[in-house]
Formats: sequence, C-alpha cells, structure tokens
Amino acid sequence: MCISTLWKSGLMSLFLLGLGVGISGAQVRMVTGQVTSGEEGPLPGVNIILQGSGQGTVSDVDGKYSIEVPETPSVLVFSSIGYTTEAVTVGSQSVIDVVLKPDVTSLKEIVVTGYTSQSKRDITGSITSVDPAKLNEMPAADIGAQLQGRAAGVFVGQDN
Repeated sequence: MCISTLWKSGLMSLFLLGLGVGISGAQVRMVTGQVTSGEEGPLPGVNIILQGSGQGTVSDVDGKYSIEVPETPSVLVFSSIGYTTEAVTVGSQSVIDVVLKPDVTSLKEIVVTGYTSQSKRDITGSITSVDPAKLNEMPAADIGAQLQGRAAGVFVGQDN
C-alpha cells in the first residue's frame, strides 16, 4: 500500500511539473521585425524595449530584431538618437516592421568645426558650445581670447 501511494504521488508530481512547464512555455512568444527609416533604409542599433520591464534588444546591421514578449498585452518601444520614439502595441502580431521618422527638432543644430560645418547628429566625439552673446560681452582682438575660460577643456595659447 505504501509503495502504491508513493508511486501515485510521484506520478502526480511529474504530471504537475510537466503541466507547469507547458503553461509557462505557452506564456511567451517571439516577435520579429525590421526597423527602417523611410529615406535611409534599415536602421542598425535601434533600442527595442518591452515597456514596463527591463527586457530589450537592439536591431542588427540590417535593422532586424527579435524579442520574446508575454502573451499578456505588451507594448514595444523603439528608440534611436535622431529619430522620434515609437510605441507599438503587440496584440496578436508576430512580425512588426517599424518605420522611424527623423526627429527634426534635434537635427537642426549645426556644429562648426575647425575645417567645416556638420550636423550635430553626425559628430561622434565630445563637443561643447559657447553662446555667441557671451562672446560679445568680452571685447577682445581675436576669437581665441574670447573663448578663453568659456569652453571646458579648451586651452587657448598664442604662437609668436
């Protein structure tokens, strides 16, 4: 009688374990897609975050991504520097392709370098800016003297 009871409880435990694994496996599914910009084509390096969780991924060189989402209502947030952030409700979709639009407010700033001018979005190094009105407050013979002490990390010297 004791062996029969152990056998039944062992089978019941295995059944419940299998049921639990099956249910938990059914609660997550894979969503794939591609992130593009209308003019520039595929966008690499776009952050895709499952809203309300720490789970996320990044699009590859071809703008493709894949992420596991729960069966419960989910929202994916797509963000990249220089583009507007998009939030997409997953619903029953398993493929979600997103077209990000350029964020024109952040791309209009122009940075003047020593040899040329570039859009702020194209610069990968550190930059600093000085308000032109502040430069005019200090009368000086050259721009170097006006910049002295106004831009962090800039040393202005004089060559004779």
